[in-house]
Amino acid sequence: MPTQLSSFLVILIIIGSGAKLSESARVFTIINDCKETIWPGVIPGDNFNGGGFQLKPGQSMIFNAPVSWSGRIWGRTGCNFDNNGVGSCQTGDCGPSLKCSGSGKPPSSLAEFTLASPDFYDVSLVDGFNLPLTVKAINGKGNCSTAGCDGDLRVNCPSELAVKANGRTIGCRSACDVFQTDEYCCKGVHGNPSTCQPTYYSKNLRVLVRQLIVMRTTILLVFLHAPGRIMSLHSALTDSKRCVLIIIRSLSAAEHKA
Repeated sequence: MPTQLSSFLVILIIIGSGAKLSESARVFTIINDCKETIWPGVIPGDNFNGGGFQLKPGQSMIFNAPVSWSGRIWGRTGCNFDNNGVGSCQTGDCGPSLKCSGSGKPPSSLAEFTLASPDFYDVSLVDGFNLPLTVKAINGKGNCSTAGCDGDLRVNCPSELAVKANGRTIGCRSACDVFQTDEYCCKGVHGNPSTCQPTYYSKNLRVLVRQLIVMRTTILLVFLHAPGRIMSLHSALTDSKRCVLIIIRSLSAAEHKA
């Protein structure tokens, strides 16, 4: 079994509206509770330090996003940037810059958001896996549970999907990314939920990570929400101590009064 990273990622993102902020604001607090440095990427990133930043172990950053914001957040690993922010990352790379202007290169675990009323988010492995990722809602009403998985899927990644560096697995690509067939990519004759059936790879992944978006056609099946509040989408594996991306949404003062 390949040796994995000895340190792990915890990114805490709190999305909410404080009493001193506009009622439409969302507050993201991103915390790295790992033993290694992580470089979160965000698109669109106008409200997030231009789309990318470094978090050393124990560091955190706070951002405000408007209620209309829609985008994705992921973690980059193994990055090397110079003083001008020029460089690259082993996983989640978004181009030769610290600040992302485009999506992270697969494999990349994704947290996806649409801020509205209610807010929507999901945890997706459609583009593969590079870090454990979870989403959590707090102070909500209704069905507000944790989303994602804090287990390290790199440990059991099939060799044909594995991305390796220095003899260890640093990411796990999706079958679509590797094989580029209609069957794995849910396109062509397989482009609808009735014809895009689970494959060997997605079935095995679901054994490890329940209720994650692992196939492109499942995305419409997981948008559950607490009416008028934040919705949460997935269950999480809670018995692992591995690195995770935790995303939390707290309610505004107005929402508490509703």
